[in-house]
Amino acid sequence: QLSPQSPQEWFAAAFARVTTAVEPPPDSTPRTWSASLRLTNPDGQGLGPVGEQISLAFQAPDRIRCTAQIQGERLALGRHGQQLWISAPDKSFTLVGSAGLPRFASLPHKKDATRLAPLALGLSREQILLLPLLLQVESLPAETIADTPCRGLRLRPQPAAVEARQLPDGEAHLWIRESDFLPMRLRLADPQGRWLQVECSHIQSEDPWPAEKWRPASDGNATTETVALSHLQRFLKAAVS
Repeated sequence: QLSPQSPQEWFAAAFARVTTAVEPPPDSTPRTWSASLRLTNPDGQGLGPVGEQISLAFQAPDRIRCTAQIQGERLALGRHGQQLWISAPDKSFTLVGSAGLPRFASLPHKKDATRLAPLALGLSREQILLLPLLLQVESLPAETIADTPCRGLRLRPQPAAVEARQLPDGEAHLWIRESDFLPMRLRLADPQGRWLQVECSHIQSEDPWPAEKWRPASDGNATTETVALSHLQRFLKAAVS
């Protein structure tokens, strides 16, 4: 069991915990991680969605499921192996992206050969090792979140990292659960000082979910369309950006 002392050690412990969950060692037993996320705006300046509840589940290396209610409408998206899907249950419609299908109806002989990479944080080992050097990490007052003691940290990029565009300008406040170093609350601010808060609850790790839980919810009256994987992959990347 780690016993971090300084703010930098607390941040390193939390980052290592998240990294191990997202990119576990090859010989580790698979686990399904799930949590509820709530987006809020602590200062009322209207940055991003406010009050939206999101359910997120993840299992390395290639399974993820996210459901949310946005402006009163339920939406869900996920990945199951080499398949992507997005669903609007209130509209009884699901779109599935699969490899091996023609990308265009006019060229049926040209099949989509897209392969999805394993889910990852998107940082190389060198970037992970450099991250603590690129940030100023300071202590914030401890808080109790969901009846759990949490350690608070203030994160700001070093001026040299901002100038070199290795990190964006801004500030983040992070509260880490003392019992297992998992993040419970994250506040992000842009250079104009507008804040967005993400609060986590019901974080748990359990035995791997069965395959059907990673697929779209079945509904006999729903319309399901299947398209080339590359089309849905590009759409989701654009939507996230």
